[in-house]
Amino acid sequence: MVRSSNLETAPVLTSGSAREIEIRLTFRRLDGSSSDSVSKDIIEVERGFMSDQNTIIYVDMDDVLCAYLEGFVQHQAKHPELAFPQSQPGLYRGLEPLPGAIEGYKWLHEHPNTDVFILTAPSVKNPHCYSEKREWVEMHLGIAATENLIISPHKHLNKGHYLIDDMASGKGQDKFEGELLLFGSKDFPNWNTVIDFFKNHL
Repeated sequence: MVRSSNLETAPVLTSGSAREIEIRLTFRRLDGSSSDSVSKDIIEVERGFMSDQNTIIYVDMDDVLCAYLEGFVQHQAKHPELAFPQSQPGLYRGLEPLPGAIEGYKWLHEHPNTDVFILTAPSVKNPHCYSEKREWVEMHLGIAATENLIISPHKHLNKGHYLIDDMASGKGQDKFEGELLLFGSKDFPNWNTVIDFFKNHL
């Protein structure tokens, strides 16, 4: 009988389905001799938040979920001596949600055919930006939504089907592999039009 005293596992994502994970199991004898057997199995793993069949949607924060421009003007009024008022803590955490944004995000998130993530670019010279964005998400969307928060200045590195963003370029939006829904444009001036679009595409 071979005992698994030195059981080695090395999970590796395969090139196929996102639900398949390759696991190699190496069994060694108790006396330390060479491997007795190696088994290779492909197993399905139920991923709690993502399915390979779902539509992946990324949602920007500034001027999509929250009113950044309005908040910036207000924060600038508090710190008129600063050329870059965002350098002072409080701006990102204190932004107001845009009309329909919270309801719209929750509608997308709760849809059975979607995996929704918040994808926002940071103000890299202001480290408090990172923590305040996370705090904003918890305050307005709940603690569970923080697990779907991605803060990156390179949005095109994220794979998916749709990106809802108010900017057409600057942080990799123009290189995103899926479709860009330009929030604030003629086609998508508000969250009602975004939801109408997805009602016809999901």
